[in-house]
Amino acid sequence: MYVTFPVKDSLFLSIFSFDKEIAEDFFNFGCCRHCKSKALSWSNYNRKPRGLPKELSQDTLDKYRYRFSFICRPCRLRTTPPSVRFMGRKVYTALSILWISLACEQGISPPLHDLRILMESCLSQQTIERWMRWWQHNVWNCSFWKTFRGQLLGEIKKNQIILGVWNHFKQQIMETASLVNAILKFFSPITRPEIYPF
Repeated sequence: MYVTFPVKDSLFLSIFSFDKEIAEDFFNFGCCRHCKSKALSWSNYNRKPRGLPKELSQDTLDKYRYRFSFICRPCRLRTTPPSVRFMGRKVYTALSILWISLACEQGISPPLHDLRILMESCLSQQTIERWMRWWQHNVWNCSFWKTFRGQLLGEIKKNQIILGVWNHFKQQIMETASLVNAILKFFSPITRPEIYPF
């Protein structure tokens, strides 16, 4: 099966809206990871993400130019909520990492030339190989994955983490945007750079 990278504004706007909901819930119910205070102030920071299709509207692109974050008023230290748009400090969007890694796990070699044109990016084979090592070593061995992989349906192989999660949610969700959002939400705990700094 050939996996084509999605380019619809509606999908990227859906991911943004879901990301905003997560941040608002964290603002209302979360706390500073340093002093446990609930006195948080919005303090988003700029991002220059790669992996956004050039066909997206300027309004959609602008929504990916910053990441939601907070400053604790008592201790003045930053606390960043989970995200479905970004994976920690990685420069590519979470969706582009997820989509390309999923293709690789299925044995499909993404056409790098087409992806570079589509995403106006200098994506290299070395970058993709680094992502795959990241999934198979950092993610596979982190406490998040050890805790939650037992809750997923079916056996999941070390070199098919995303495919296993995709198949789990595919049994429950058919609509693509909802399916993608569910998978990105599942992985969102590892997107907090101060918790999982990889």
